[in-house]
Amino acid sequence: MIRETRAKRRRVDAKCLASACGVLLLLASCTHPLFAQGLRRVDEGPLPRGVQSWSARECGECHAKAYDRWAESRHSAAWTNRLFRTSFEVEPSEWCLGCHTPLSAQRAELGQRRALRFEPMMPGLTTMKTVCFGRYLLDVPRKAEFALGFAKSDAIRIESVAPRSTDAEFREKLAAREIELRALRHDTEGTRLRGVSELPGNRGRMFLYREDAGDRRMTIVEALVRHDSAEWLLRFQASDRDVSDVKRDMEEVAASLSVRAMADIPVDPGVCIRDSFLMRSPHEVEEFAGGAKVEELSWSLSLRSETSKPYKQSEQMLTRMADSIGMAGGFASGIKVLRKREIMLDGRKGQEHVALFPGEHVVSFDARLELYGDGTYKVPTLKVEMEANRLAPPDSKDKRVFLSDDEALEVWDLVLRNIRPRTGAF
Repeated sequence: MIRETRAKRRRVDAKCLASACGVLLLLASCTHPLFAQGLRRVDEGPLPRGVQSWSARECGECHAKAYDRWAESRHSAAWTNRLFRTSFEVEPSEWCLGCHTPLSAQRAELGQRRALRFEPMMPGLTTMKTVCFGRYLLDVPRKAEFALGFAKSDAIRIESVAPRSTDAEFREKLAAREIELRALRHDTEGTRLRGVSELPGNRGRMFLYREDAGDRRMTIVEALVRHDSAEWLLRFQASDRDVSDVKRDMEEVAASLSVRAMADIPVDPGVCIRDSFLMRSPHEVEEFAGGAKVEELSWSLSLRSETSKPYKQSEQMLTRMADSIGMAGGFASGIKVLRKREIMLDGRKGQEHVALFPGEHVVSFDARLELYGDGTYKVPTLKVEMEANRLAPPDSKDKRVFLSDDEALEVWDLVLRNIRPRTGAF
């Protein structure tokens, strides 16, 4: 019943919005006494003593209550509103600016019409850079710090090791690791160390050992790898009967690792992992994680790619989110869902959910995408989540800058629009 009511409300809102746009376009095409003042900008006069500009934040220093009311209203988004910005770019009209940027000083700050139309709302955020994640490319804000997290190929965990060491230091590290493992005692097998072997190509050493003193069935297979002055730690927990297969896979992974600068976009088959490139196709599964953040804006993006079978409807994101919101009880009344839909991206089905979640002093913009795989590494399940926080209510004394809801939605759309498989990845 609640969902039906909200759906009806959205249909009514959409009709009202369409009607409002039609009225505005009609008024824009003719002279109307109610909007005659819209052609003129406000002459605000000289700045008051001690005030640096006519920005809303400056005004809020003295007029805190008025600023708070304005910041919570739609007036605060008069210039940043996506509907207005898109319409103005298509048909820039001087008539619009008397209401959307009413102060004469704003014209000087915003520059000429071309800059007014094409300058990003948040410089460095709507200007994007392309990064490589697993076998995919995506665009993230240019000023964002991007990093790749854990990686797994056939469930073998791959970690970059820092700081890098010289060849002599690496050999000392291998010897020290062997001594450390051999000294660990096992209840029935004497030492936990079960075997040591050199990796092909003089790339490092592999160790087989029990994880604890009483274990008799599971073996940790671990390799320390070095190539082109870079180092990696490979690790997998295997049953004793699978150890030979795991050793073979680990040797393949060790031989396939190479150094890669984060900004480099490879053209060879393989996957981008942290500071590295893995030129290998898995026998079964692979998994990667990463993310980006702009700390000063309280903005973050998390990424995950995994080999998985198609999700059942009960496991899909929209079902999970509906269940979570339903369990929130009274708290759910403050949640504002902006989008929830089935989408097609990269030629396959997925789901998107975008909502505002209220907190005690913060509102969180929460956007999620899931693209569902087919159980093969060539069509992985992709999960993308974006979060942007802002103060609620705004605090005129807080000098931090936060994304508006419209700006956060614009950045999210830019990210979604540019997720694609890397050419040559498969």
